[in-house]
Amino acid sequence: GGKIRKWRKGAGALGNKSSNKALDDKLNQIGGPQADIGKQLLAQYQSGKINPADQASIDSWEQSAIAQSRGYYAKAGLSDSSMSNTSEQEIHAKAVAMKNQALQNVLTEGLNTLNITDQTQLAVIKQELANSASSQSQLSNFMNSYGQWLRYLPTLTGG
Repeated sequence: GGKIRKWRKGAGALGNKSSNKALDDKLNQIGGPQADIGKQLLAQYQSGKINPADQASIDSWEQSAIAQSRGYYAKAGLSDSSMSNTSEQEIHAKAVAMKNQALQNVLTEGLNTLNITDQTQLAVIKQELANSASSQSQLSNFMNSYGQWLRYLPTLTGG
């Protein structure tokens, strides 16, 4: 959003304020909600919190894996062994890695959402510039034709 806004301000000197306001309104309608989602995802990433469903899934996996590990080592008569403790630590480390990956996914999704917003807004700006150039060209053609008509008017009226 920031690069697009800076570009719009620079390009704003080329047009009138009412058309710039209309363009800003259109861009906010197109990109505003999407940019808000991207910003929310970045804030979520910065807070270190993953989606509740992902957290519940990771917690469930961790508890199940620890229960399986304890059952295995209990049957082998090694409940309080270093192997049992190491197994639980490895399971916990995997759960932490899964959470970190989920958190990285939140960051990626947030950045992609903001990038898509910028790309969408850029497409609108390009279209507005093309429309503006087309309108200016049509006005110029009209003025040229009108000027030629004014030059020939005296010959038609005998003046």
